[in-house]
Amino acid sequence: MLSKLPPEIWGDIFLACLPTYTSFSPKNAPTVFTRVCSSWRCIALSSPRLWSNIGLPGPTSVLNSRMVYLVEQWLDLSRTCALTIDFHLISDFYSWVSSTEQLFIIRKMLDLVAANSFRITRLLRIAPRYLADKCFLSLDSMPILEELYIRDIPMRRSALIQDIPSGTVFPTTLRTLTLRDTYFDMTRLPSLPPLRHLDLWQRWSPLHLSTFLEILSQVPSLESGSLYIYLEESNRSIMRDPVVLPRLQRLLISGELEDDIGVVLDVIQAPRLVGLGLNECSELLWPRLERFLSPCQQTLVNLTFKTIAGISPSLFSCMGQTLPTTSITVCNCCIETHQLMTVTHTGRVPCLTNMSWTI
Repeated sequence: MLSKLPPEIWGDIFLACLPTYTSFSPKNAPTVFTRVCSSWRCIALSSPRLWSNIGLPGPTSVLNSRMVYLVEQWLDLSRTCALTIDFHLISDFYSWVSSTEQLFIIRKMLDLVAANSFRITRLLRIAPRYLADKCFLSLDSMPILEELYIRDIPMRRSALIQDIPSGTVFPTTLRTLTLRDTYFDMTRLPSLPPLRHLDLWQRWSPLHLSTFLEILSQVPSLESGSLYIYLEESNRSIMRDPVVLPRLQRLLISGELEDDIGVVLDVIQAPRLVGLGLNECSELLWPRLERFLSPCQQTLVNLTFKTIAGISPSLFSCMGQTLPTTSITVCNCCIETHQLMTVTHTGRVPCLTNMSWTI
């Protein structure tokens, strides 16, 4: 019965079997499909979408000339399909790869990718050094790019700040931008297109609040965001016009425990918020959070706190502003049992049946 399925159906079945991270291993899909029988091999090799998600290889011990051949082969087999290029083993493409042969191999693979830049829709976990000064890859040559994920290595601090090349313009098609532990001067970030998702997680090159708010003001189209904020002394009590994000549904904010990340909530307005996550919460947060949640009370479904410095009646009062349909999760907090019992028996704390604790 299965043998009577048309090749197009088999191609869809093969596509559904692809792993999250593709590799050139003969034991993994899609290569394994070419080793079962001649019929499967023919179907796999004639299904371009199977070969359009390319994860550049590692570790460095397998960086040899065959890898260059495999990258070229996959690019050929993908024909004219839109490409996902994933440098998910990023640590293998850094400066400690020092042999001349390995550096040559990496350069050859990047040259092959660059030659197909016009087909790339998703460029993931690319190191900043490969975009610097357009020496390897250029965003200008990616007219259909939808997702860009730039990532550095947090354990290895750069000696110099790595600027986004001057004159760089994000493609107008870009909808998802992720900057993880990069060393960019965020005040020089190019103008943003109408993004749907923005992930700014700059732990080693902190994103100052004023810069963060300026960036957010450019993207009223935002639907979700993940943000790590650093509150420098000069703008802890910053006053400015509200940043209205009418489409924002999910938001995660993290910072330093000694800071009050609630300062951000004083400025942002998100009337359609569905999910909110807050990490590193001090007691200063609760009054601000209560004001922030009021406009989105009817839409909020999930409220999550991680790493709370301590609990107080203000925290429970804030939670009490949510509807019974809102799921509340509190995790990774240092709370003494006596402290918890004292607070919950003050008579001023609402009974929250929709709350779970992980201490």
